Amino acid sequence: MVALLIFAVPEVEGERGGVHPEFSTMDRGGSGERHADLLAWGYVLGALSIVSFGAFLALGASRASGSLRGLGRHLLWGTGLFLAAWTLVMLAYRDSLADQSTSLVLYFPLASALMLYLLYPVSMVYNLFFVAGFKRWVLTDEDHRTYRHLADQSTPSEHD
Repeated sequence: MVALLIFAVPEVEGERGGVHPEFSTMDRGGSGERHADLLAWGYVLGALSIVSFGAFLALGASRASGSLRGLGRHLLWGTGLFLAAWTLVMLAYRDSLADQSTSLVLYFPLASALMLYLLYPVSMVYNLFFVAGFKRWVLTDEDHRTYRHLADQSTPSEHD
């Protein structure tokens, strides 16, 4: 629903950009005026996506008993960190709309630099949890024994 609301906002004339004044092979963006109206909705869409991602990971890790075997605390921490990084990216982008100067951080505008050098690495926290806690949270020795037992039972005998 949030995505549909974003698409319903009318486009501001001249916001598609044009030819860059210094580099003819590169296009230049508009002033960002349209984005100012969409910024809150964009933030909400990103935040809902991040929360959904954390919730789906918890759903996939949960057992029939509803237990996450200790992974829940880590998923909450990772999701909170991911949301904080997303918030920083959006705040930097909002500030860039008000200030049209082009100061670069590691060769990118601040919002882009935060996206590349902060948000993407923070999203890898989930992978680190998976790798570090695989035997505790995903496939315990008991789970593996149960799986092997079920696999052995379902294997057809040589006489069939």
